[in-house]
Amino acid sequence: MSVIDAHHHLWPASAIADQGWRPDDDANLRRAFEGEEFRALRSDAGVDGSVLMQSVDAADENERLLAYAAADSGIAGVVAWLPLNEPVAARRHLEELSLRAEDRGVAERLAGVRCLIGRGDLDWLLSPESLALFREIAARGLAWDVVPITPQQRASVAKLQRALPELRIVVDHLAAPPVDGRWEAWAAAIGELAAGEQVAIKLSVGVAVLDALPSWDVAFVRRAFELALDAFGPDRAMVGSNWPVVELRAPYATAWRDQVGVLEALVSGSDLDRVLGGTATQWYRLERTTP
Repeated sequence: MSVIDAHHHLWPASAIADQGWRPDDDANLRRAFEGEEFRALRSDAGVDGSVLMQSVDAADENERLLAYAAADSGIAGVVAWLPLNEPVAARRHLEELSLRAEDRGVAERLAGVRCLIGRGDLDWLLSPESLALFREIAARGLAWDVVPITPQQRASVAKLQRALPELRIVVDHLAAPPVDGRWEAWAAAIGELAAGEQVAIKLSVGVAVLDALPSWDVAFVRRAFELALDAFGPDRAMVGSNWPVVELRAPYATAWRDQVGVLEALVSGSDLDRVLGGTATQWYRLERTTP
């Protein structure tokens, strides 16, 4: 069984100015985080492969992602950028992305697409043009990753799933669980998302939650993971570090150890294997690229 870190980023220092998602206190992240550093962390943690995620909404981000993948066979999958709220432009970028992935020799590792949505309205998801775009994404065998952090966003993602059940959707960062201990509304929302069989969830902690937490909180992680697993089951849940963003509250080794420890307490046997790698391998079709 391959252990897969299903969510991490890499970026050069030149990308920092274009990362509009950064919190005010981002001192720990104000530097380059490159492939060589992550390879060492991944190896030390006993992680076999990873899924590299976009962190900038721009075409040159895709060039960087493909270059990182070409330089590191341990990057088993890439989730690249598309301007999904501009469907006509997105279809053009999708074709260009596919061609560039072929040129780089990493076409089989192109696993999905996403864009940064912040707290914006997602009503555009159900426009005829957007539905046509998402049908093409599904037809190409790609997943759509999304980080819904508001009730409206979660509801919009659920509506899209019902409209296009063939689209594989990966909900990143647990759809922003509440840090105030009021779990009911969030649990109901992820339950609605989990009703779609083609929706999976990432057991990872996003920037909005990390920024709200005063410190790394293993008890919070355990409760969020537990409720997500109750809703989705191990067949549709995958663990991700969200490195280097997680460095806002904990270094990679600490966060990954704690996340795995929580999962070992919640599931075992083949279920644990799925959450630690099997689900990511299946959902992103990494069997083409992992040992």
